Amino acid sequence: MTAAWQHPAPPDPARPLLALDGVGRRYGPLAAVAEVTLRVGAGERHAVIGPNGAGKSTLLALIAGTVRPSAGRIHFAGREVTTAGEARRARLGIARTFQQPALADSLSALDNVALAAWPHERRATDRGGPRGGGLWRPARYRALRTRCLDQLAQVGAASFADRPAGELSHGQRRLVEVAAALAGRPRLLLDEPAAGLTEPQAQRMLAVLRRLPAVGALVLVEHDLAFVGALAQQVTVLHEGRTLAGGTPAEVGADPRVREVYLGGAASGSTTPGSTTPGSTTPDSTTPDSTTPERE
Repeated sequence: MTAAWQHPAPPDPARPLLALDGVGRRYGPLAAVAEVTLRVGAGERHAVIGPNGAGKSTLLALIAGTVRPSAGRIHFAGREVTTAGEARRARLGIARTFQQPALADSLSALDNVALAAWPHERRATDRGGPRGGGLWRPARYRALRTRCLDQLAQVGAASFADRPAGELSHGQRRLVEVAAALAGRPRLLLDEPAAGLTEPQAQRMLAVLRRLPAVGALVLVEHDLAFVGALAQQVTVLHEGRTLAGGTPAEVGADPRVREVYLGGAASGSTTPGSTTPGSTTPDSTTPDSTTPERE
């Protein structure tokens, strides 16, 4: 079973798991992301927040390898991956979920998780297992399904493991997608956890993410500031594609620049990270980021 969630020791800035240096992405004259420098240590929970069109989802795409940077360098686990594609980064241990879960509707929840885990299982066997260990053998698949069922149980989704993904609610599909991402044993999970979830579903997702073992790092994009305050150790605020502020949730929430551009200059601290109940929203958080598709 997954170990109880805990705040790991502060990351060593000299040996980050993920390092972005001056990373940018342009679409013609528009700088969707510009000169972003970021450090995420092993086991760290790091949130990226900002108003619509700030470049948050583009930044996740740059880390995942879905989008190539126009400038800057990216290192992961001591290797430069600036030009590496999404598949290469996935093999190195970077996994991503999406606002709209990417599942095969005709397959069961369990088979979706097994399908995501299989390439990682095959590579692990090929490195140290018997000859032909990477072949699709019934006995190996049964063992894989058992492990994936345990993964579904860890996120609270075992009760609908055999149901087709197309029959599941959005909240259930998000849980299955998180289980599928974790089945590959990633070293870094990129997530937009509460996108489209109701308050009870967001609370459930928060509980799932807090139970993740501290050996894996998490970078999340989130609108729900209470969600951020309850989970993240460090927060980066983006505004118009650039880093506006960074620090702990309390430090970011007290920054007057953040209040001005993200909270509309609110004088009260009731809407800063960590000060509201999960499921509450800021005025721009009722829909996924969409005002500037190129940035988001």
